[in-house]
Amino acid sequence: MRHSRPFWLSLCVVIWSVVLAGMFAPKAVVDPLEVNQFDKLLHLGALMAMVLSARCAFTGVRFFWFWGAALFLAFALEALQPILQTSREFNELDLVANLAGVAAAALVLWLGGFVKSFY
Repeated sequence: MRHSRPFWLSLCVVIWSVVLAGMFAPKAVVDPLEVNQFDKLLHLGALMAMVLSARCAFTGVRFFWFWGAALFLAFALEALQPILQTSREFNELDLVANLAGVAAAALVLWLGGFVKSFY
């Protein structure tokens, strides 16, 4: 189903707002989600949702700019956590999960036949 640009922009804003609120929440709020490394799955899903929604909202952005920004975002979100929320710390496995989310989004777009939207 094809939606209009305002739809994708709105969805992108909602997804990014929810994800950023969760990523920069105090440690006490996210501690229950760290059971059995469940938070790594959340990181993967969050970055995947952010990248997919951004790609649908910003189809005109060129391949290298978009995917370069997505990879930078994966690093920046994890690096900024201890700076913006002192109760949080940098975690290498969270970074790997973020990068896996970007890769999963690329795979979904490729398998879905949206290769032309890369360029």
